[in-house]
Amino acid sequence: MNSIRPKLPIYNHMRTFHGEIHYGDERAMTLIGVNSDRDWAEFAEGEVIAASSKTNCYRVAMGDETVYVKRYVYTSSNKIRHWCLPSKPMTEVFGFQQLQRLDIPTLDVLAYGERRVLGSLRAAYIVTRAVPDSMSLEDFVRTKWVDFPEEEKRRSFQKIRQQLLNQIRLTHGAHFYHHDLKWRNILVHKNNDQCELVWIDCPRARFSWIAPRREAIVDLSSLARSAIIYLSVYDGYRFLKDYLGPNATHKQSTKLLRD
Repeated sequence: MNSIRPKLPIYNHMRTFHGEIHYGDERAMTLIGVNSDRDWAEFAEGEVIAASSKTNCYRVAMGDETVYVKRYVYTSSNKIRHWCLPSKPMTEVFGFQQLQRLDIPTLDVLAYGERRVLGSLRAAYIVTRAVPDSMSLEDFVRTKWVDFPEEEKRRSFQKIRQQLLNQIRLTHGAHFYHHDLKWRNILVHKNNDQCELVWIDCPRARFSWIAPRREAIVDLSSLARSAIIYLSVYDGYRFLKDYLGPNATHKQSTKLLRD
């Protein structure tokens, strides 16, 4: 069974039990071979961005725009692992839709699809539109920010800090958690004269009302891994104190920092 539907799914769940299902832009599907004789799970064109035994990501030109194709292929050794569970691309579709609903800049999904055999996930893909004039927050800090004059460095730091603080308080306030909020998964996008933070890569995103503090610490810890290289402990403490809100005490902020 092979089904193509133009509208993207709106919730995070398994989309088909047996066969293939595809959603979205037919141009993007054609690009990777959904509508041709070749097997889309073997797509390997364009510039390789990331590669592993299961996951590959490519940057590809599609007409006058650039897109990213991320595909997952699972071997016989891990067929049971994803049995009747949502695929990572499906979770990303869900995550991007929730971020858009919260007015947080994120990626536009052009197409998504998966292949299953009796509930076992064999392959899946997601195609997203590239964000022009952007680089990861990690690359921005490493290659540009560190060389700014001291005054400009502090000014840009404050702008990025405040924007990120607003975004993470908004998502956590809605009980939504990215779960992989590393600096490389946040883009710095130049929008006119302003820098806009764009959240990407969220294959573990979810809503959770159980143990919200633990869920929040996962996101905050991901941010902290790079922060400790470029920022002081005091900067981290002030960020967490502001994250907790105006009524947060020194004891509460220090405990969150330790956690």
